[in-house]
Amino acid sequence: AKLRKHGGLSLWFFMAAHVKRQQALDKCDQEHPKKRLSDICQFRSGGTPSKKKAEYWDGNIPWVSGRDMKTAYMYDSQLHISESAISESVTRLAPAGALLVLVRGMGLAHGAQVTELMVPCAFNQDIKAILPEPNVVSSYLLFSLKHKINASENTLSAAAHGTLKINSEELKNLLIPLPPLGVQKEIVSKFIDISESTKRLVAVSKLKISALLELKQSLLLKAFSGELTANNVVEITAQKQPKGPIDTNSPEFAAYIMAAAYHWHASQSREKTFGRVKAQKTLHLMESLADIDLGRQPIKDAAGPNDFQHMQRAEEWARDRCFFEFVKRPTGQRGYDFRKGGHYGDLVAEAMQALTPYENVLKRVVKLLMPLNTAETEILATAYAAWNNLLLEGIEPSENAIIHEARENWHADKLKYSEEQFRNAISQLRHNGLVPQGRGKRVTGQESLAL
Repeated sequence: AKLRKHGGLSLWFFMAAHVKRQQALDKCDQEHPKKRLSDICQFRSGGTPSKKKAEYWDGNIPWVSGRDMKTAYMYDSQLHISESAISESVTRLAPAGALLVLVRGMGLAHGAQVTELMVPCAFNQDIKAILPEPNVVSSYLLFSLKHKINASENTLSAAAHGTLKINSEELKNLLIPLPPLGVQKEIVSKFIDISESTKRLVAVSKLKISALLELKQSLLLKAFSGELTANNVVEITAQKQPKGPIDTNSPEFAAYIMAAAYHWHASQSREKTFGRVKAQKTLHLMESLADIDLGRQPIKDAAGPNDFQHMQRAEEWARDRCFFEFVKRPTGQRGYDFRKGGHYGDLVAEAMQALTPYENVLKRVVKLLMPLNTAETEILATAYAAWNNLLLEGIEPSENAIIHEARENWHADKLKYSEEQFRNAISQLRHNGLVPQGRGKRVTGQESLAL
């Protein structure tokens, strides 16, 4: 069902990607020793807090049910519960990195439903949490487990009352090939590349088909009006050809980055966290990590490294073309929301094609920022910029020096955040391999705003 909605051409691309993954998993199954799932994982059951206690359902902890199990990576859910619901009811909390498996429900009609938690989540009784041992890469287990469940004749079956279910004992006894950690990571990286390449091919193909349809309509219109000549056939055809490379310091390119980042957030139901602050920090990190010039002149703003005028030009470009805009949130709520324009669908496909040379860097940036809220994004980007500043100034970037630069030597508003919050941000940057190299732009003081 998921594949059919993409249309015939898209279906072909997705099926080809599916075959590649299956072949890789079959090869892994033949070449590496196998372990029972119960020998390499721990299992947890979930539950539903009482609906009679309103305080249980007034919190910010994601509570996952079968209707949320639609993506490979879980960042949020439709319903949320409180800390008291965790401590006082039958539901359980699973940590980031755990897998959730739907074990009962009609969602199984489409095959195994498995998702990796990117943030801690609670879950209901129709779901099992699987916590891999340290020698198992969660994303590798996700792909392997889905493959094994779908291939097994005994694991997935129908209950007496017709509801589909996964037999718990059969699940625990599934034999999972377990290559070394390095090989697991290579497999995951390969699968992610296949997935992203497929999405890019779909987007580019749709863009080309759209251009061909527009070309056909233009030629027909000229033909019926008697204006079609050899010269304007050449002229119209040239107008409909895909664009060449775009200058990275143009408003168009910055708008493309923001739209692509939003698009990936929306694909994981995290679009509500993508406002101006996260868009600005995406631009800052992309400019540094991709080693490109976006034409920004960032300053030490209250919200972190910022060039509002640069972003405003990109927003105006997008708004003039009905691509997107940022709109102020309702009274009482701080910040801005990303709102799609009427031409968003066509232009985001164009954006993804234009960003192909920088796709891997942008994916790393988005993956890092996606689970974060506005404040966490601000702290992390400020820590990165402060670290880069120290390197540019030839100062040893010790942890204490980075924190001092980001907290005491930035903007007065940064003092509201604790040193521990900045330490956590520095740790995240190191853990994700996004350590500054001193090649990014120096973020200057507020004096650059003086007119």
